[in-house]
This record gives sequence, C-alpha cells and structure tokens, in this order.
Amino acid sequence: MINNIYKDLTILSVSYKSNHILEKFLTQFNSKFKIILVENSSNIYLKEKLLKKFKNLDVILSGKNIGFGGAFNLGVKKVKTKYILHVNPDAKIDLNNIIKLYVFLKKNSQVGIVAPQEILLNNNFINKNNSLKDVNSYNEVNHVRGFVMMLNFNNCKNTKFFDENFFLYMEEIDFCIRLRKLGKKIFVLNYAVAKHLGGQSHNPTYNFEMELQRNWHYMWSLFYFNKKHYGILFAIKKTLKKLITSFFRTIFYFIFRNHNKYFIYKSRLIGLSYAYFNKKSNYRIS
Repeated sequence: MINNIYKDLTILSVSYKSNHILEKFLTQFNSKFKIILVENSSNIYLKEKLLKKFKNLDVILSGKNIGFGGAFNLGVKKVKTKYILHVNPDAKIDLNNIIKLYVFLKKNSQVGIVAPQEILLNNNFINKNNSLKDVNSYNEVNHVRGFVMMLNFNNCKNTKFFDENFFLYMEEIDFCIRLRKLGKKIFVLNYAVAKHLGGQSHNPTYNFEMELQRNWHYMWSLFYFNKKHYGILFAIKKTLKKLITSFFRTIFYFIFRNHNKYFIYKSRLIGLSYAYFNKKSNYRIS
C-alpha cells in the first residue's frame, strides 16, 4: 500500500517571514516527495534560493500576505495528487508517521482529514498525550489543529477548502464544520505524532508586530466565526464583554503609559470593532 505514497501525496506548506527556518524545514522530507511552498510575499530571491537547493520543490509567491487560508487555497490549485499533507514551517514529522496517516486515509474512504498527536516543544517542555502508547487507537473529532494534517483531496474539494475571509484563527474549525456537513469524517491518530514548536514559524525580530496582528485577528475571527455559524446575536453575546474589556484596558494602559499593553488592547478593540461593522480583516504587518 505504501509503494504509491510518492505519487499519491503532495506536501503543502505556507510561510511568512520564515526565511530563518525554511531550509531546515524542507530538509526533513524525502526528496521523492512533491512539495509546494506558498510564500506570502513577493520575495523572488528566497524563491530562487530554495528552488536551487530543492529540486522536488515548487515555490508560489502570493505577492502579498494573504493569510493562511488564502495561501493554502492558492497552493491547492497546483495539487494533482489524491492526498495533501499540510505541515507548518515550525512543525516536524518523519516518514514513518507520514506513512501512518497515509495508510489510514487509504483504508477509510469517508475520511476527509486525519491528523497526528501533537508533541508541543515549548521552552524544553514536552506536552505528550499518554495514549500514544496505544498503537491501534484513534479518535473521531470535530476539528483538528492545522499545524499538521493530511487531507483526502476529493473528499475535501467540495468545501472549496478555507474561507479566505479569515486571515488568522478559526479557519481550520470553520473548514472542519463545513467538511462534516458533507458527511466526511475527521480523525486524530493516537499512534502517529508530529513535533510542533508553536508560534515559531516567523523570525523573532517581528515578535511584537506579530503579537499585535494575532490579537487583532483573533478578535475579528471570533466574531465572524460565531456570526457565520450561529447568527449575529450569538456573536454579539459571545464577544461583547471582550469589547468592553478591551475598551477600558486600552484607556487604562494609555494613561499609565504601558506601551506594549496599550497597543495590544488597542489592536483587540479595533479588530473586534471592524468585525462588528462588517469590515474585512485587513490588518497586516509590513
């Protein structure tokens, strides 16, 4: 069954300000795999550098930062295989665990997505699920974290993949909800693992700017997601307390000149306000 893995599977990744780790990330994969990297910029130098080193790689430049969902959808247009393995630039999965995901999808035709257990590497702390010892167990779930996931292309294509209105946060949950409505199943394998640094895919130089962007889009996405799936009244109820808190904390930290927290809560306030007024999630760092 595994003899066809290289013809059946495309590895897809999305990067943004990840130049410092991309070569190490790409090196983890067997050169027989087809790899598509969507770089959310117009960095032609990076593209040429990577293409010169990795002959099995196709690099797509989006031209600007269009977010994870938009970049993923852009990459999917070039996929010609039955299965897609998405891997974040700050994640690592070896061939043995890729095969486990692949074999599971091959055996289960109604599955849309299968994902491994996450080993979170954060300041030398390892968060590992005890059920990893059970070599036969797997769980059907409502959604997965998208840092590593394998998709059955045909089972997922009718969703049109990710809603590009999301820039950051909740796009995977939204995708999984729509996939399950089509009768497709989602599983996590307890006997397959992937390592995840978590939030380390960008250059540390941009940490504060990325923090502002995360806060802005978390609030925007929270409202938009709930409005989309449960209605506007539910979305307001879910977020109104956060709106009020962000407003008063913005004023508080401005008065007491706490620069970082002022801009963080201001970002949260503006992001949520944009969602309330039905404006697009257009905040980007340069």
